[in-house]
Amino acid sequence: MTAFSAVVDALFNDPNIGREAIYTSAGGTPVLVRIVSRQADAITDFGDARLWSETTKVDLRVAEVATPRPGDRVEIDGEALRGLPHPGRARPRPRTAGLDRGVAPGMKLKLDVTPDIVAVMAAEAKAGEKAVTAAMREAGTGLKTAWRGQITGAGLGRRLANSIRSQTYPKAGESLNAAALVWSKAPVIVGAHDTGPLIRSKDGFWLAIPLPAAGKGRRGAKLTPGEWERRRGMRLRFVYRRRGPSLLVADGRLNTKGLAVASRSKTGRGRATVPIFLLVPQVKLPKRLNLDRDAERALDSVPGLIVANWVEGHLKSY
Repeated sequence: MTAFSAVVDALFNDPNIGREAIYTSAGGTPVLVRIVSRQADAITDFGDARLWSETTKVDLRVAEVATPRPGDRVEIDGEALRGLPHPGRARPRPRTAGLDRGVAPGMKLKLDVTPDIVAVMAAEAKAGEKAVTAAMREAGTGLKTAWRGQITGAGLGRRLANSIRSQTYPKAGESLNAAALVWSKAPVIVGAHDTGPLIRSKDGFWLAIPLPAAGKGRRGAKLTPGEWERRRGMRLRFVYRRRGPSLLVADGRLNTKGLAVASRSKTGRGRATVPIFLLVPQVKLPKRLNLDRDAERALDSVPGLIVANWVEGHLKSY
């Protein structure tokens, strides 16, 4: 007897490990043997599903069962198991038989899809809603910032820049159909600087462009000739010029602020003819903005933002 055989016999004879069973070969007589029983679930991958089968495996000593075959039966405490020898046995190791529980041949199968497909699809749909909504919010906010930067960079002032607003829809919650809207509360002014239009008088006459001596209207608004006359109490006079724009002038003087005011001098000292308005038939407003450029960049960034937010959502879930 070798040392390995002695160790095997000790394991099988140990009451805590081995146990007695009745082995019956196909067409043979029952024989009392010692076995080591192992009960384990067999899990087999089947595509995206996993097959679970309940099995009982026993180890037999070659000295007691030399050539187990399919269809042999082992009875343990009155429960019969039909066996299938495990391939690849190397002597003198004990043969292992995989046995299906039950008197009659059979198999218990359980379909276990891991993870749950319905739950996975629902989770992915939710993640998609969050990713799309977050991407549209980022794209809209980025476009608003870019437009405001263009306006201030063109010297048009912070007030006009702040007229650019953005809103993500839906206003609450997430959606795969989320959208972002970026607009201006002063669309006419912003649109004029974006397109550089040709401006003509709506009445087909002159456009009156105020000069520095005209000052400003109420709340910083530019003056019209009629309003200037009412506020200053002075009459404007038309001066035609063959070359260059014609003028509307006032006979008065310039005060310390450079504004035209009425002269109170009786001698005419300091009296002057002050140009108040330039008169032109039309004016071409220079194009100072390029809003379409930033809008196209924001649109092109949306797919990448969706993917980035989707991946980030998965990383946070782990």
